[in-house]
Amino acid sequence: MTNDNDSGSAEKNPRFTRYLPAILTLVAISLALLYLLFSRGQVQRDASTLGPQGEGQSSATAQSASDGAGTSSEATRPLASGEDFHIGIVTSTTLQGADFYLSVDKMVSRYGAADKGGMIVHSTLPENFPSRLEATIHSIESLADDPKMKAIITLQAVPGTAQAFRNIRAKRPDIILIATQSHEDMATLAPVSDVVVTMDFISRGYLIPRTAKELGASTLLHLSFPRHMINEPFSRQRQIMRVACEDLGINFVSETAPDPTGPAGIVGSQAFIRQEFPSWLSQYGPDTAFFSTNNGLTGPLISSIIEHGGYFVEGNEASPLLGYTQALGLDVSNLLDNFPELLSHIEKAVVARGAGGRLGTWPNSLLVSHTEAMMSLAISAIKGEIPINNLDLDTILQFYNAATPGNKWNGLVYVDVMQRPFPNAFLVHQDTYIFGRGFMGNTDLTIPNKYITVTESDKGAQVNFHIAVVTSDGAQGADDYLGALAALEKYGSVEDGGIINHVTYPLSHMNDPDAFVQLLLETLEDPLLKVVVVNQAIVGTSEGFRRMKEIRPDILLFSGEAHEDAPSITENATIVLSQDFKSRGYLIPYIAKQMGAKNLVHISFPRHMAQEDLFLRAKIMEEASKDLELGFFMETALDPTGPQGMEAATDFIKESVPKWLSEYGPDTAFFTTNDALVIPLLEMLKTLGKGYFVEGDIPSTLMGYPEAFQLNFSDIVGQWGRILDRLEEEVAAHGLQGRMGVWVYPLNFSQTTGLVEFGKIMAEGNTDSTDIPTLLKCLGIFSPGAHWNGQFLYSDGKLYENYFVVYQDSYILGKGYIQTTKLIVPPKYLDFAID
Repeated sequence: MTNDNDSGSAEKNPRFTRYLPAILTLVAISLALLYLLFSRGQVQRDASTLGPQGEGQSSATAQSASDGAGTSSEATRPLASGEDFHIGIVTSTTLQGADFYLSVDKMVSRYGAADKGGMIVHSTLPENFPSRLEATIHSIESLADDPKMKAIITLQAVPGTAQAFRNIRAKRPDIILIATQSHEDMATLAPVSDVVVTMDFISRGYLIPRTAKELGASTLLHLSFPRHMINEPFSRQRQIMRVACEDLGINFVSETAPDPTGPAGIVGSQAFIRQEFPSWLSQYGPDTAFFSTNNGLTGPLISSIIEHGGYFVEGNEASPLLGYTQALGLDVSNLLDNFPELLSHIEKAVVARGAGGRLGTWPNSLLVSHTEAMMSLAISAIKGEIPINNLDLDTILQFYNAATPGNKWNGLVYVDVMQRPFPNAFLVHQDTYIFGRGFMGNTDLTIPNKYITVTESDKGAQVNFHIAVVTSDGAQGADDYLGALAALEKYGSVEDGGIINHVTYPLSHMNDPDAFVQLLLETLEDPLLKVVVVNQAIVGTSEGFRRMKEIRPDILLFSGEAHEDAPSITENATIVLSQDFKSRGYLIPYIAKQMGAKNLVHISFPRHMAQEDLFLRAKIMEEASKDLELGFFMETALDPTGPQGMEAATDFIKESVPKWLSEYGPDTAFFTTNDALVIPLLEMLKTLGKGYFVEGDIPSTLMGYPEAFQLNFSDIVGQWGRILDRLEEEVAAHGLQGRMGVWVYPLNFSQTTGLVEFGKIMAEGNTDSTDIPTLLKCLGIFSPGAHWNGQFLYSDGKLYENYFVVYQDSYILGKGYIQTTKLIVPPKYLDFAID
């Protein structure tokens, strides 16, 4: 789960002066912390080890303090027999939190720095790692250049970790790769890691409400903001909390705080908490417990509870160092490496302030615990004492229990929202400690399976607006329809008190645009309607949107996969979303080459080639193939809608594929603009065991594959992870791993769900229509493990700033994601035009 210690600029307006005391307090604490860390010699950074900005480079000169209490004051022990190896630890910088460097300090104190004959090599991430992907990857990957490096541990696995691990795997498969506190999708990170351990957001979704009730709370207030809520761990945990509160008989409410990375910055966000807290307590009652997904908001929550009342079970990444020293004004400089003493010191202060029994934490820092436990695990694995590729939860917990004497841990093997287990990914949690009361025994509890299987549904959210979702009726291509069903499952139907009104149009509306326009206008009869999502946006959508705007100019109008031209649809739509033909014109040849192809055959017919976007993509593919040193050939097939019909078109493909493979060679990749031709194409490649299939025109696991491999997915409809697993098993059974590609999540499914998510955020006033990063994240909410990329549409010399073109990361069956969304498509292809 994401750790937010990032800061932003304060809001520049006259009201800023009212927050001046908070600013001065924060500055004083920050300066004291920095002085403490550097004056005690916790980290000595030699200028010669730093890059151009002094960031993101590895350093073996981490030096421990020689004073203070606890483990880190112990003399460096001699390396034991068989320990002539190095272990790399990757952290953020001191400015991102003291726990990071405290973790490294303890390890260097115990095992010694590598450049002093010890074991530890420390690498820091760039200060602004969210926007410095390449520097982040380099800071991790460069550790593998050390010939003695045998394990790498990342404290937190920020975006870029998976790619760095992938690169290390390619050149140093002997290095053990361990990730903690994952910021990346588990489906991306786990396959390239030996072990992933992150905070147990699933169990805590139940345990925090349960503990709150035991303390005497009658309400649990969840505090967050949209940037967090579009991430699976946060949204899933919130829904588990909601369900648990309902079962436990306490109220659950959500409040939105300013994002600390927004215009007001961390100071403005903290001031907001202090300002709003009394009104929350008045509205929801004095027995309200508070939880925030952001660590930076913990301090003002704790200080407000001490002053006004309420409960605080524990922080997001719970630690005695998180919020308490700030709220209580404590100097703990001599206790940073002795958590039992630190806990006792804070407890005395909490009880003295009359807050005993109302404030809690984990007794040990999560990040320090990660470091100690995973260091011990790595050393044991390197020595061959444990099987790194066959670990179980009990073994993981043994290392965490050993790292924190007197405290207990529990956890789960990670299972994603598609109910797919990841056997090398573990969720862990400590027992909760309530100041003035003691341990709550949470690690002795068994989490009911009901909460483990809860997904991030928001059916119980407060409703103050509705979203109309208009799709085909399911018989015409189920992907957009299934997207609407997924939105209904998450947010509930209007009839049942939810926010989704699902409207379907029959096939006849394709030939009767006036009837379709009338159908759209009928949705305006709902006074709470705020967003309309039409996917796929058939002919008549633009006119329907125009007339809707005349009646209700406040309505947000979204079009997915528009069937009308850009000038027409963009004039009336708030947002238009379609697939990125230009980027895919480059990426399809790129993928073909990555698969091992030497030639690429493009199959189409005149009706399709008369369409500007399809013809443009073909010409980009031709140019890209030349640049990538691939042979490129265009073949003309029979049009399935032509006079000879589908059967003749299918037979033509079956007869032609052997000829094409003979003419162009067995290492030839195929792409067709017609989805119906995918079936015979795949059938022939399966039968012959030669050639490659990159992906379909509108890629989907349901497009061609079920028919070609005689697969029935009726028992797992909409369960894309299980569909993928079953398809991969069949492809492997035919020995075709690495020869066939797909998008794991169908485009029209993701467009429906993504536009609903984005529409909800816009309706709540938390973004605007030009926010591509948030839109891409919204597309990913129902496509865990896959990534998206895209841009504004540029066509005929015009940039359309409300028309987004997007693409999903391509998945090679038997090999995994190929990371196309992380590539930079050369500008020459994006600017490509036909004279």
